[in-house]
Amino acid sequence: MNEFKPTVSDLKILKTIHDLNQMDYFPNSFGVYKILKGIKDEETNNFVFLPTFSNLVSCVSKKITFKISMLIRYKYLTYKYDSETDNMFLTLTVFGENYLNEYFKTHHVIFKQHNKTFLKSIAHIPKNK
Repeated sequence: MNEFKPTVSDLKILKTIHDLNQMDYFPNSFGVYKILKGIKDEETNNFVFLPTFSNLVSCVSKKITFKISMLIRYKYLTYKYDSETDNMFLTLTVFGENYLNEYFKTHHVIFKQHNKTFLKSIAHIPKNK
């Protein structure tokens, strides 16, 4: 049986959750998706400065949810219960935090943000021109 080794995408997920946990924020999988995808809204506006914001634009929500499930299965992540919202949110385990710290000690990782600019899709052109 092969041992699970986190991919670069997995590390970006772990780093996102780690950074949020350090500020006492705990995301669910959709929150992680919104940050990695670079979706700016009232919920994510406070996190645009994160190095992983808009860093994994190629992944869809379903794939990120699958990756999070694998990270939970292999004890890198766990759930934390919030009694106010009656929901479960993601947090790094000690094992996950140690792995992340060791990885960044031995590897130089650059997080490149992908700023999408959208071309104008609807133009107003007056008839008199």
